[in-house]
Amino acid sequence: MTEHALSAPPAVANLENNEFEAAWQRLLLLLETPEHFGVMFVFTGNDLLRQALLSRLEQAATGWALAVQFLPEQPWKLPDLHLTALDSTEAEPAWLRLILADCLNTLLPAAPTALRVGILSLDGNLPLALHTALSAQSAWTPSDSSDPIQASIRWAHLLRRELLARLNERRTQLEQRGPLLILLPLDATKQTAELAPDLWTVRLTSHYLQPQATNMDMPTLPPLPDAKRITTGGEITPAHREILVHWQQRQQAGNTKGLQVWDGILALDTARALGLSKTEVQKIAQQVVALAYLRGSVREQMMAQNALGDVARDNGERESALEAYQIAFKIAQVQHTAAPDNTLWQHDLSVSHNNIGNIQKAQGDLAGALLSYRASLTLRERLAQHDAANTEWQRDLSVSHDNIGDIHLAQGDLAGALLSYRASLTLRERLAQHDAANTEWQRDLSVSHEKIGDIHLAQGDLAGALVSFRASHAIFERLALHDAANVLWQTDMVVSCWKLAEVSQGEEAKGFLRRGLAILERLAREDRLNAEQKGWVQLFRDALAK
Repeated sequence: MTEHALSAPPAVANLENNEFEAAWQRLLLLLETPEHFGVMFVFTGNDLLRQALLSRLEQAATGWALAVQFLPEQPWKLPDLHLTALDSTEAEPAWLRLILADCLNTLLPAAPTALRVGILSLDGNLPLALHTALSAQSAWTPSDSSDPIQASIRWAHLLRRELLARLNERRTQLEQRGPLLILLPLDATKQTAELAPDLWTVRLTSHYLQPQATNMDMPTLPPLPDAKRITTGGEITPAHREILVHWQQRQQAGNTKGLQVWDGILALDTARALGLSKTEVQKIAQQVVALAYLRGSVREQMMAQNALGDVARDNGERESALEAYQIAFKIAQVQHTAAPDNTLWQHDLSVSHNNIGNIQKAQGDLAGALLSYRASLTLRERLAQHDAANTEWQRDLSVSHDNIGDIHLAQGDLAGALLSYRASLTLRERLAQHDAANTEWQRDLSVSHEKIGDIHLAQGDLAGALVSFRASHAIFERLALHDAANVLWQTDMVVSCWKLAEVSQGEEAKGFLRRGLAILERLAREDRLNAEQKGWVQLFRDALAK
């Protein structure tokens, strides 16, 4: 790959399109004086706008003091591989490894000498470039030889997925170079967010270039807003609500064209977080699975099965949940075996072990759960060591330590539980310091303090328990004040008040009980307590009456 210019007709470079011009001005502002690394995503809907953007970049680069790299160079200069067939079941063929290595070596030089702007083209032109490169091989015959272009489209899809995932793994290395602008197909938003979650989260900007009032192809539906998975107690944004409405309307109309599996996953997250009926949530889960097996990738089928298992678990249907989780596990295991160094499949396999462990724990199979949790821990330790800057992997590792601590506690091994909980606490303190505004990480930290307090209390160390419970309470209090409508955070506060009352005396203990009761009575008036939580009201009243 070399630095080179891409030309375009003047008429294309001067295309009149308000959306294009707005996107260009935003990108130009970010690219003209780059001081550090940053990722920009541009999703292009047609070749005319793509060529206009590349032409503008070429023209603008002549006035920049920085070098501009257009990647990848097309066609790739591959050694003669003597490819006689391309097996579509091969996880990662030799030619793909060469292209990936070429891209990564150029993007991530061992000793970067200058700040460079990188333009990475992974958009709709990738299949043609790939076809050109592979066709130069001796006697190349794709497995679906009746249509070589279709074969190239399939392999381009695989190359795009692999490169995004590997760039995400190497985020810390990318940060040593200049800005990176990645061109992608218009419909690749969800795939990008799924495969490169770290890069997607820290992106400088993302733009969608679509034709306006022209005869060029338009997508069936406009792209849905950006959104991330909703974690336990996480925030439900307007984007999540829009995705849910969009999903329900399209399914009701019987027209799933334009829907993606990721849309369904987010719609399901939202439905569960909003407390929709068991029947409605189950319906969405089944729709997601159906779409995954109709049009999704193998990984999307795995994600759909995990989502189905989550719904069954929430409904108390443990056998159904275990069945879905085991299907997802088999998919992840097969893919991990085929590509053991692929961190995406390592992560997915760790999730499957964890999900199965949760069901085993609920069924009372503590020994089986411990084996599953330890298998998950082993994978997550490997991932966390591979990239210490990957906060998602660090959090996953903290969850594994937490789960193992729960099993030790259930088995009566207080010392083992304390050791695991402290390992989790160390990771969560680091994450909470890294981003104090991340409410999920803040809640994780408060839970760790609370669990350590429980161990101290069980060991008869009231002073130690009080210190831990107060540390937990301070965080829960901030979260509860931050969002009075978040039932999980409010009930977290209730539990914290109860625990502090246990290790306090006199009027101080009663003060904690009154505060917890006030929260419960407000939530009860709003009919926002589940059956178990409704019983807490009387427990608090009885404790105050003593």
